[in-house]
Amino acid sequence: MVRSAGRYIYSPSGVTSQIDPIVLLSSDLNPQIMKIEVSAPGKPEWIPIQGDLSGVPQPLSKILQKSPGLQAGAVYQIRLIAGDEIISDETFRVSDQPDLQVPESPSALLQDSLEAVNDVPPRPGDALALLRQLPEKYQNDQAVIRVRYKALNQIGAVSEAINYRNRIR
Repeated sequence: MVRSAGRYIYSPSGVTSQIDPIVLLSSDLNPQIMKIEVSAPGKPEWIPIQGDLSGVPQPLSKILQKSPGLQAGAVYQIRLIAGDEIISDETFRVSDQPDLQVPESPSALLQDSLEAVNDVPPRPGDALALLRQLPEKYQNDQAVIRVRYKALNQIGAVSEAINYRNRIR
């Protein structure tokens, strides 16, 4: 059974340009009781990720403690489990031409996140994961708030999007 009261997996979501995407979860969760499973749809084998996810956001390979083996152009599922209940089940696709490097400078992180929300198809999970990597002093910048608002709207995280809309000047 999948609980449908809200969106809990923000990244990866929809389309990602990353072979090793950053896992970003809703702040409404208690990560100490969670586990994540990843699978290619149609394949019965799920890769369980047990234990404390409080270190999230971090690359999927770090959580798995090995390369996730995601392939360009392929479709995958990721689900979040609390106890015996699946609370979120998302499908995502790795773009045909994935990015092999993640930017490091604040300006490059912001530029790439803006490109992600304006891409066709949009990559809101990538945008949110990139923005999360910005140093704390940039988190209240109006450009960051606007991109975060757009990305949250794109993934359907309405209540969090409203919080950011109210911060736009």
